Amino acid sequence: MAVRNHVCCLILGKSGSGKSLLARLMLAMYVLHNKRDYYVSISLKEDHFNPPVPDTGPCYEIYLHKLGFDEMKIRPGHFRYGQATRFNWDRILRQQPRLCVTTEGLAPEGYAAVIDGLSRTLLRKGHAVILIDEAERFIPRSRCAPGILDLLRQGRYRGVDMIIVSHADTGVHPEVLLESNMLVLFNIRHPTRVERLRHYLDDPGVVATLDKYEYILIDDAKGGYKIRRYSTEDLQWLKRLADWLFEP
Repeated sequence: MAVRNHVCCLILGKSGSGKSLLARLMLAMYVLHNKRDYYVSISLKEDHFNPPVPDTGPCYEIYLHKLGFDEMKIRPGHFRYGQATRFNWDRILRQQPRLCVTTEGLAPEGYAAVIDGLSRTLLRKGHAVILIDEAERFIPRSRCAPGILDLLRQGRYRGVDMIIVSHADTGVHPEVLLESNMLVLFNIRHPTRVERLRHYLDDPGVVATLDKYEYILIDDAKGGYKIRRYSTEDLQWLKRLADWLFEP
């Protein structure tokens, strides 16, 4: 998958279909092509920074620490009396422009505080890419932090690309789908969720037939929609380009 000028990509699909792996592949492509000054991955999953070695399937995994990423863990202890300890994101990113932020056990207002401050800083600094996994927590459908909404709406003007991963578009704020210019669909079987895709696909039922690691890409970055189907070829191509990324 080539790195384009301004990407707001929403990746949807059921658990275990390969969403997070593709998102890390996209982030790795940005770094390998030196496309941005700041690279951030934020997730609830502790293994997004140092995932276990896969022992099933095509046995692919991308290790971001090989690209110079460092990990920052945020836990409930960073919050006092319902208020977030003030994170100086400008200083943090200046010291470590390649950063994996791992959150754990936060209340909804904690996730909102973290993503709000981080988003405001990225919008101010510009020339960045952010991967948001488990986006239902960071960009929820209701009571969404204003900072992340501003980043969605204005990030393109500051050179901030976004890779957003969620199980379904119904779990995230409507602005996510509205501002996305790329939609990646992995296997989705819930009938209602499939039917909602009729706006993009003549036969949305095709998403229920996808195998693991296969996806459909709907891209309107150049005007109009182009529907393409991929499998593990992306990962095989990256492995030929940088096989050291797949070694723990």
